[in-house]
Amino acid sequence: RRQRQMCKETEHEFVAKDEGVVTLTLDATNARKTGQITITKTGENNKKLSGAVFEIKAAKDIKTAGGTTLVAANTVVDTVTTDGNGSAASKQLELGQYIVKEKTAPDGYVLDTTEHAVTLDDSHTSVNVAVQNQKNAIVLQKVSKNDGTVMEGVTFHIWNDDKSYDKTQKTDSLSLIHISEPTRPLYIS
Repeated sequence: RRQRQMCKETEHEFVAKDEGVVTLTLDATNARKTGQITITKTGENNKKLSGAVFEIKAAKDIKTAGGTTLVAANTVVDTVTTDGNGSAASKQLELGQYIVKEKTAPDGYVLDTTEHAVTLDDSHTSVNVAVQNQKNAIVLQKVSKNDGTVMEGVTFHIWNDDKSYDKTQKTDSLSLIHISEPTRPLYIS
């Protein structure tokens, strides 16, 4: 008598030749489910930022149902860099808990040191992490060498090599000068 045995999307046909209990042995491989982390990097006005480097590491040991450790805690599992669309995708990762942290900020932006917690599980195999950066800025403050008092109205000449930034500025009432979007290197006299 012919019978059919179904194994998750695979059909195996066999013929029972004898009466009674028939033992059928099937070799099957279970593929572990994996997931992916996508990082979106933006600046002011949702400007897409390229060149940000992120490290993805296991937040804790990632184990099989049987207890075998697949990835030890704090292991870096991937390093990704954002493209021209401000996006970077990890390789396929084991399901588990991860930390995403920026290691290198795009030129002209401040490094975001936030540790973003991400969980990949059966119902969340694709997770997006949105990270926004702020532009670099410099604040100069002039204070008295003798007693530390602030000094309003002190003039500084500030410039860079190619003179794309070349200004003379005075300290305000708090003895401050704010320079937004500084270029490197910057000289002050």
